[in-house]
Amino acid sequence: MASYSITEINNILKGELIGDTNQKIEGPEELQKAKSNHLTFIGSKKYAKYWVDSKACAALVDKNSTIEPGNNRAFIKVKNVDLAMAKVLELFDLPTPVFDVEIHPTAVIHETAKIGKGSKVGANCYIGKDVDLGTDVILYPNVCVFDETIIGDNTVIWSGTVIRERCVIGSYCIFHTNVSIGADGFGFRPSDDGKGLVKVPQIGNVIIGNDVWANIGANKAQQE
Repeated sequence: MASYSITEINNILKGELIGDTNQKIEGPEELQKAKSNHLTFIGSKKYAKYWVDSKACAALVDKNSTIEPGNNRAFIKVKNVDLAMAKVLELFDLPTPVFDVEIHPTAVIHETAKIGKGSKVGANCYIGKDVDLGTDVILYPNVCVFDETIIGDNTVIWSGTVIRERCVIGSYCIFHTNVSIGADGFGFRPSDDGKGLVKVPQIGNVIIGNDVWANIGANKAQQE
């Protein structure tokens, strides 16, 4: 388990250290749930009253805060508490699942597909005809990527995701579990005889730009 001194954390955040603590910090926690080995945060004046009873050894506070940390406790004053906490969370972020091999032997990959350098394909993935994966793409187990789809560099696609044919996905995207890209839209019109509906063909594709973090609605991005 990672642990840091308050000074090490302050060096990363480049804040103003008020007070001190010899307690090693082993993670962030909410103000009222924190234990002595936790760093917490006070993002609003209305929560400052809870500091006295909190067991946390340290807290991130706004640079204009006037409360004192107390004995063997410390504050790091920062301009933006939320952004500073995001950096702290990165320090304690758990590692992602490990790939024993870059391309799992159970993956089904069409002979025309292009797999970029450093890309990883998990168990039971399907990659269709003329798919083009960029460099360092990660497909976790049970991902389906259908024909002629292009996926940019450093994109991560989690298990259960389905990407339909001819989609274009940018670089540095993250698609979480069970996202579905490229399903037919609701293209129906009344038939001439008034006795039913005619399905309108969906012949377009989905284009998603760079740096998109997808946890898309009801697991579907419609094709138009």
